[in-house]
Formats: sequence, structure tokens, C-alpha cells
Amino acid sequence: MCGIIAIFGESENLRRDIRISLRKIKHRGSDRYESITFDSCALGVNRLAIIDRDKGKQPFANEDSTVFAIQNGEIFNYKELKESLIRKGHHFKTDCDTEVLVHLWEEYGTEMISRIDSEMYAFVIYDKRDGNIFIARDPLGVKPLCYAYDKKGRLFVASEIKQLSQFKEIDEIREFPSGHFYHKGKFTKYYSYSKEFNSNSEEKIKKDLKKLIEEAVQKRVQTDLPIGVFLSGGVDSSLIMELATKYHKDVTAIILGTKSSSDYINAVKLCKERKWKYNVIEPNIDYEKESKEIVYYTESFEPNIIRHSFANNLVSKAALELELRIVLVGEGSDELFGGYNEFLELPNNKINFGCIKLLESMSKGHMMRVDKMAMRRTIEVRSPFFDTSLVNYALSIPGELKVKESITKYILREVAKDYLPEYIAYRHKAPFANGAGMNVGTNFNKGDGIVGEIANKKISDKVFAKIKSQFKQYNFKTKEEIYYFLFYLKFNYNKFKDGEQRLIMKDNLSSIIKDNGQIVNNILSFLLNHKRTDRAETFKFNHFSLLKESISDVLEKKEELKIVGYWGVEKEEVTDIDKDALNQLSKIQEGIREYYENTKLILILTDIHGELNKISSKTISSYYKIIQTTCYKLGIKTISLSQLWVKYGYKLEDLNKNSMAQDKIKSFMVLAAQRHHHGNDAKKGLLSYMKCSEYDKLIIYNEFSKSLFFTYNGYKWKSLLPPLPTLSLWVSKKGNHIKPWHNYES
Repeated sequence: MCGIIAIFGESENLRRDIRISLRKIKHRGSDRYESITFDSCALGVNRLAIIDRDKGKQPFANEDSTVFAIQNGEIFNYKELKESLIRKGHHFKTDCDTEVLVHLWEEYGTEMISRIDSEMYAFVIYDKRDGNIFIARDPLGVKPLCYAYDKKGRLFVASEIKQLSQFKEIDEIREFPSGHFYHKGKFTKYYSYSKEFNSNSEEKIKKDLKKLIEEAVQKRVQTDLPIGVFLSGGVDSSLIMELATKYHKDVTAIILGTKSSSDYINAVKLCKERKWKYNVIEPNIDYEKESKEIVYYTESFEPNIIRHSFANNLVSKAALELELRIVLVGEGSDELFGGYNEFLELPNNKINFGCIKLLESMSKGHMMRVDKMAMRRTIEVRSPFFDTSLVNYALSIPGELKVKESITKYILREVAKDYLPEYIAYRHKAPFANGAGMNVGTNFNKGDGIVGEIANKKISDKVFAKIKSQFKQYNFKTKEEIYYFLFYLKFNYNKFKDGEQRLIMKDNLSSIIKDNGQIVNNILSFLLNHKRTDRAETFKFNHFSLLKESISDVLEKKEELKIVGYWGVEKEEVTDIDKDALNQLSKIQEGIREYYENTKLILILTDIHGELNKISSKTISSYYKIIQTTCYKLGIKTISLSQLWVKYGYKLEDLNKNSMAQDKIKSFMVLAAQRHHHGNDAKKGLLSYMKCSEYDKLIIYNEFSKSLFFTYNGYKWKSLLPPLPTLSLWVSKKGNHIKPWHNYES
């Protein structure tokens, strides 16, 4: 683990610029700067030696010193890669993972990235033979990396913003995107979050998850150095601690908290029960004095980053004092498994979408807090939950297994129950600093807590208004933000243009709820409270969550929200009840459009049903002509069932060709068949009704698979209706449903 710098472009001052840059991040490794300079390129490293500590000096070169590499991170499968490369004729000088990179490049070029197993790396490769540059950052952005071009067009790549913000020739700094590599002047995305759906049983998913978590921890404790774990007593860090002690003989828990705090009570109790080594730190902080340093090291002004960095700083300092170099953390679990209370507000089919949104923000915020505060103390942090295989699997787990019956991280807690006592596995989540008893506040948007109070005293209304107006692009809301931002400006961090995009993690999730979840809730509230909705029958048709998920899925994909239903025919004239029902449907459509404009209500004119009920074609045509005209004026779309039958290749004469299972025959249909199909035709009539219902269900489901279905029938007729989320409506007034079309009496 270390800090890196690379400069590409001719200059007389390459060596000087490399050393100036490395001096800014000596906390990430050592002050024994390791670098190499060429005519138009320079590479440099501050190295924290973890693997092959005596021979692991960077930059690494291949056998003939034509390819060079520097890295911040760890390649966990480097031994396997090294063995395969040796078999291909490559020669190694050390047992260091970074040396593998130069040979991977020689052998596979840009395809090398797919062979690396690690969630934590940022590296640069320079091929002197043709001047090729290859730069890559890990899939999730666990390790920091940024880049900039100076006024001469030189490319700078660095671990931290402070390395580049000091150069007058650099005006703008950008984040190197996670899951990307840079080659031949362009960025290429090599990693995308998994969109697969895991249809396995809960027990199978639990079994697979246990295996992946164990492998992830085991992979990260393969060292002869002692290991630390930042233990809060929550399910995430406790599970990591349990497995770390299983696979490593020398593990120490580092616990932060006042003696009355929930973290202290639970973590110490667990350590004593398990006879684990542990070290306790009481939070004793001069927040005003340390705020400036926290901003300097985190390179952020975001309150949620700064507040919890006070806690990260304390535990990292304790790890240093214990002479630990490697510490495991439980970061990422809440984002992967739906650990925040805000997930309770999301429909099941939106939970993984919410997980991805939070993961995307971590590379710019949450993980930078963990990495930069640990590296301030020259500590390497490893995050087992960010193991790529584990991440991909976690994102395939259905939302209903992540949030279940108001329990967040349900499936992970079920896994943890096999390792940990119930009071830990099902402990309620507490934010890191808050759980330790630190009064850092709970609402980032209100500037509460100790630092919020300090900021309110330090920042006058005049200064607040001035900075807010001068830097409108940051959209400041509190004096606490301004308080941090003034330090941020002193370090020239405002050159980092991606910092203008506000990335408060809870806000990311809240925006999903607001933009989609809240709209869904508004639509459902409108529908279920409409005077023509039979709520009791609607909830018999489907659980509330089914309606919610169906609407949410349409909104997420920005598709048209369709609400479809049958409109039958009995007689030629259009009654006042018909007109009233159509007016109410129009109002339902208008009401939903207030929340989601792209909404369409569609009436399926069931002319086929009229024919089967022996209604004359003249009556059917005359009635539906009036209905179509009325619907057109009301903005309601119509389509005839016969059109859909033609589209799907069905014909009326096909209805009596095949037999029908006896368990599908309804007694009322027998009566209807006898009523409309006299004598020997009664059996044919019965078969026609049954087959017609089956055809209708199949057609409507295929044609309107993502739609809501409304019906004027009650729940007892469910088997005759399409298998779609269903709204049960009163025809004209409360208590007024109608019987299915088969029961029409001529």
C-alpha cells in the first residue's frame, strides 16, 4: 500500500515535480521516495511495504527494463498469476505483487485487467518501447486516484488531490473513474455492477453467501503480519472479526467508544465471550482544533465524510500505536445488503438499484474517508465485503431477502446467526461515530452536533451568504459545510471539479425515494383512496407490495404506465351508469398524471365476449361506436379484443377444438352455456367460455405485461382475469360490482 504519482510529457523539472508531489503524501508510505525518470515520463511511489518488504521497491520493471509499473493496492491472486506467467517464460526478481503487473502487460495487454482478483488497486504501467500508457483503478474505487492536465498539456496521475492542487500550472483536477482503465488517450469501462437475478431459495443463497464471505476474509489475512479489526459490535465488523480469528492467529479488535455507548457495550461483551484480544479507545477530541486537519487529509468538505472521519482518525491512530499495518473493516455491507433505514421505504425491486446508487457514490466519499484517514497513519485497510465475487453475488440477491418485515440486511443477519450471538447478528444499525458515543450529529442537512454548533458560532450570516453566493455550484445548505469549505479553499482543493457534484450518501438514497418511491406512493395513495376503488377486494387480488413494485419498475425504466381493463357489451344503448363510469376512469387517469405524466388508461372492448353471448354484431358495433367516441373525448384509448386475437393468431372457431381440464370448469359457466347454447350445443358453449378466458388471459398478459389491470368484478372471479396487479373498482357506487361477462342474460 502506498501513494503514487506519474507525469507524462516533456519537462526539465520532471524529477523535481515527482519529489514535490511525493512529499505531500509521505504519510501514505515513507519518506524514502522511490522514483524513475525518463525523457518524457516520471513515475514515483511512497511505499508502505506489506508483501516482500525487503525487495518490493517500486517502480518495477520487466527483464529488459522496457516496461515499468507502480501500484497503490494489493493483487490478492498474484501468486497464481506469477506461477502462470513463469510457465509462459517470464522471469521474476521478487515475490511482490506489483511485479506481476509488468509481466501481465507484456503477456495480455489491456486484457490483463480481467485476470486481476482484487477490490483495491490503482496502478500505472509505462511501456518504454512504444510510449504506451496503461492506467487502471479498481472496480469500486476503493483506492483513490485522480488526474489532471497542466497548461503545457502534461498528464498527471496521483493518489491524492493535494499532490496536484499545489501546482500553479494545474487549474482543474478530476477523479479517475472507478472500474475504468486509460489507454491510448481514452477511458474504457471494464467493470459494471451485476444485473443478474438470483432465483435460488433462501437457504441456497445463505449457503453461497457464507462461502463467499469466508473466502473474502481468508484472502485478506494471508500475511505473516498481525491483523487488526475496527470492531463496533455491529453485525458487519463482528462477522469480519469472527472469521479473521478463524484464519489468522494474531488478530486484535480495536474498539472506539465511551463506556456507556452501544458500540463499547456490545463489542467488549463479544470480545470477552470469545476471548479475543482487544484494545479500547475513548473518544476525546478537540473538534475545533482537528477540523482543519481532517479536511486536509480527507480532501472533502462534506459533513458526512468529516464527522465520521473524527472516529476513523482515532481508531487508525490506535492501530499505529499497536504497530499494526493491516486492518480489516466492515465497510460496504450496508450498501450491498440494504443496511440503512431508508431501504425500508423502497419497494423490493428498487432495493438493488438503491444499493448500486450508494456503491457508485462510495468512490468519491465514504471509502475515501476510510482510506485517507487510515493512510494518514500509514495503515492499510482491507474491506472483505468489497471482494468482487461477493459484490456481484450480493447484487443478484432479491430485494425481499435484503429487507424483510422491517429488518434491514436480513440475509446477512441470517448468515451471521451461524457465527455470532443473536444480540450481535440482529443489533440495530448505529452510524460509526454516533454508536461510539460521539456527538457528531445525525442530520447532515441541518448542521447539528458539536461541529455544527462550532460552525454556527464561527460562520456569520454575512459570510454564509457570501460564500453560498460566490460558490453557487456547490449548493451549500448549512454553515457547517461553509466552515469546512473555507479550509478546503486554503488547500486549493476547489481545483477538484468533481467535488462540485454533491455526494451525500443518504441523499443519494433519498433521491431514489423522492424521485420514484415518493411518486409511487403518491400514485398508490390516489388509487387506493379513490371513491370508486374497492380497497378490500383490491388487497385480496394482490399484496400492496406487488402494486408498488409494478409501478416502481415502470417509473425506474421511464416507461409508459398503462392501466387496462375490460369493457363489455350487453345492449345497444349507452346508459348513464356507463357514462359515469367512463368519466370516473378519465379522472383516475388525470389524477395519476399529476404524479406521472406518461400514464395511459386503455379500455379493451370485449367484442369477442359479445359474440359468444349471442349478441348481434349490429348491437356490438353500435354500442362500441358510442363508447369509442366518448373515450376519445375523455382521452381514453380503446382497442378491441378481436384485434388482439388477430394479432396473436387466435380464432373463434378454435375454441371448441381442444378439451379443458375439469378443475378449470366453473359451475356458473355451465349455467351460462345452457342459457346461451341450447341442447347439444351446451357442451360446446361451455368449452368456448373456458377456452376464451384462457386465451384472453394469455393475450392480455403478453400485450400488457407491465400494466395494472382494473376490473369491475370481485376477487372471487380472479381465476378468469389476467395475472396482472389488479385494482377492483365499483361500477357506480360503493358496493356495486358486476358479474363476469359469461353471466350476461339475453
